[in-house]
Amino acid sequence: MNGSDNITTPSGSRSMTQPSLASSSLPPLSPSSSTFRRNSLPSMSFSPSAPVESRDSSIKVNKNPSLPPLVDGEEDASWLEFGSSDYTDDELNKIAKSTKLQDIAKSTKLQEIVSDPKKVRRILKNRELAASSKQRKLKYMIDLEHRIKFLENKNALIFEKIKLLEKDKTILMNEKKEITIQIESLEQQAQLRDALTEKLHVEIERLKVITISNEKGSVELQRLKMETCEVLQYRREFDRSNMQGMDPNMFTWSQPNLGFYGQI
Repeated sequence: MNGSDNITTPSGSRSMTQPSLASSSLPPLSPSSSTFRRNSLPSMSFSPSAPVESRDSSIKVNKNPSLPPLVDGEEDASWLEFGSSDYTDDELNKIAKSTKLQDIAKSTKLQEIVSDPKKVRRILKNRELAASSKQRKLKYMIDLEHRIKFLENKNALIFEKIKLLEKDKTILMNEKKEITIQIESLEQQAQLRDALTEKLHVEIERLKVITISNEKGSVELQRLKMETCEVLQYRREFDRSNMQGMDPNMFTWSQPNLGFYGQI
C-alpha cells in the first residue's frame, strides 16, 4: 500500500488519497506579508502492519472550513476534533463564533470539552437563550420607553384638560354666585310685592267701605234736601194763605233765610 492507495474501514468503504487529505483537512489560513503559514498535521501511519482503525482514527477531517485560524502556540489537532460527525455544520459555525468556548479552550484542555458534545450543545443553547433573552429584554425596554413617552404625552394632555376644566369651574362658580344673588333679590322683591299687594287689597276694601258709606250718605242727603224743600214749600203756601185772610199792614213778615235750612 502506498500513499495513493485506498483506505477501507470496517464500517464501510471510503476512498481517500494522500494529496486530497492534505488539502481538505486544513482550515483556511490567513496570509502573511511574505509567505503563507501552514498548520502542521498529526502524524499519519500508513504501514501495512498498522490496524485499519488506528490509521482511520489518526485522520480527522474538518468538515467546517469556516473555523478560525489558530494562533501561534496552539495545536490545530484539538480544533480539528470539532470537525467530527458529532456536530452539524450549523453547530460548528456556532462553535466557531462562541467566545465562551474559545475562552474555555484557552484555560482548560479542549479535549475535555470536545469529548462531551452534550456539554458543548448545552453551552451553545445557553448562549442562544442568553442572546434571545437579551433581545427580548432590549425589545421590552424599547416598548416600555415608547409606552412611557406615550403615557407622559397623554398625562400632559390630561393636565391641560384639567386646567381648562378648573377655569370653566371657576367661571361657573362665579356665575352661580351672581345667579344666587339675583334670585335672593327677586325673592325679596316678590316678598315686598306680596306685602304691597296685601296693603293694596286692604286699602281697596277700605275705599269700598267708604264709597258705600258715601253713597248711603248721598242718598240720605238727597232725602233730607227733598224733605227740606217740601217743608219750605208747605210753609210758603201756608204763609200765602194767611196773608190773603189778614190785613197786610198788621204784620210784617220777614222772608225766611233759605240757607239756614241747608239749601245748596
